[in-house]
Amino acid sequence: MKNVPMGKEEFSFFRQWVRGYDILWRDMRTNCLVPNWGEAVCLKDFMIGSVTSGEYAYNVLKNIYPTLKLHWIKSELSLLDARPPMYYQNRLDGELCYLDIKSAYLQLYQYLYLHSKAPFRRQQYPLYDVAQCFVNHSEIPYKAARNAIVGIARSTRNKWVCGSKIWYTTKYNRYLSPTLWYQLMGILNQFARAMLNIGAVWFNVDGYIFQSIKSYELALDFFRERGIAIGHSGIGYGTVTGLNNVHIPGVKETKLDEPSKPVHHLENSNIDFYMHWNDNRRKFI
Repeated sequence: MKNVPMGKEEFSFFRQWVRGYDILWRDMRTNCLVPNWGEAVCLKDFMIGSVTSGEYAYNVLKNIYPTLKLHWIKSELSLLDARPPMYYQNRLDGELCYLDIKSAYLQLYQYLYLHSKAPFRRQQYPLYDVAQCFVNHSEIPYKAARNAIVGIARSTRNKWVCGSKIWYTTKYNRYLSPTLWYQLMGILNQFARAMLNIGAVWFNVDGYIFQSIKSYELALDFFRERGIAIGHSGIGYGTVTGLNNVHIPGVKETKLDEPSKPVHHLENSNIDFYMHWNDNRRKFI
């Protein structure tokens, strides 16, 4: 399959154009695979050399675990239903304090395993060496690739498009790991519960906003005490009008203008995900 790189505008135009014809293609967000052409039209900003970020991530897994075929049980598929924490209630204006976890997925999965029995039993195939392939790269395509490791580990279907028709087919994935996704979501939800108790007024996966400087400082202390590296952080005057619509100049600005309705999703569990993750971390550092 040949990869054909395109710029953002050209790629967007191609996606619109191909929908106008009875051409079968697989929608992979940053690339469109057209089997009959033997080509994949790719967004060049998400390419590393001649391969896509997703392909690069898959090659990293394949190089480290070339013969691995994970064997999970059907009941574990429900673990993929775990969702990331999200919270937005009302418009926020004025002085806002923001922080996020640095390279959250990478920072967390480097001390997890590709396969285990839920929640943290019989862990096999550590992801530490996989993570080390990305730690010294901050460029956008490498960021996409390191996050793609998580996407690969939870992928169960392919999205196909032909004209106005869209459907999904079951995908065979030898790296499918429901437990890994469950553990990541468990840790992020546990952190979000702590942030809400401290005084967070907005959070989305691994980013948090506070209106109180005291709460903000308590949040920074919370992560520092647990050895969790902070990425972006700061205080500024701004506005929040949605889960994905944050504008705090010089601190945090989302690329899209997406005001939204209130949302509150926070999963509860009796499992101390951080404790288990930290036990794993001690084995590697």
